[in-house]
Amino acid sequence: MKNMKKGFTLIELMIVVVIIGILAAIALPAYNEFIKKSKESEAQSNLGTIVTGEAVYLADSQVDTAGNYQVVRFMAAEAQPVSGFTGTANGGVPQGTKVLGNFASSAWKAIGISFGDPILYQYEVVAATPTTGYAAVARGNLDGDGTTYSLTRTGSISSDGAASATAVVIAGTRYE
Repeated sequence: MKNMKKGFTLIELMIVVVIIGILAAIALPAYNEFIKKSKESEAQSNLGTIVTGEAVYLADSQVDTAGNYQVVRFMAAEAQPVSGFTGTANGGVPQGTKVLGNFASSAWKAIGISFGDPILYQYEVVAATPTTGYAAVARGNLDGDGTTYSLTRTGSISSDGAASATAVVIAGTRYE
């Protein structure tokens, strides 16, 4: 009787290693892209919250506490977080890590915004013409390479006097 060896040959093991390497080369970039897109959903969600807050502020600001009609307007709010926060650069934009912002100002409170948890984006509401419109901006740098991109939603007063807003517009290179 012939003595048979049990186990795998070196060639068989190398084939398995090559197959695993090919699968990893395909899966890892897709996984990283998925992670970055899921992080971007923070900005889209928070911009939606800002748009809702602006609509409520617009409706509430039409009449003062005495019941008198006043000039309808949107609220501008300063950028948060600001420069100097740990993990920020380019004027306060988080660099791929979550940081805390200070949303305690009267402007942020007026539109009902208070992001208590650390955030991946810098948020700002620009109301150059507060009686007609605003732009809610989220600036981010998810991969920490120093290149900032932004997501923007603009709002205005529709013909029926209600607040309306656009879909998210992305400017700049999101991530490589």
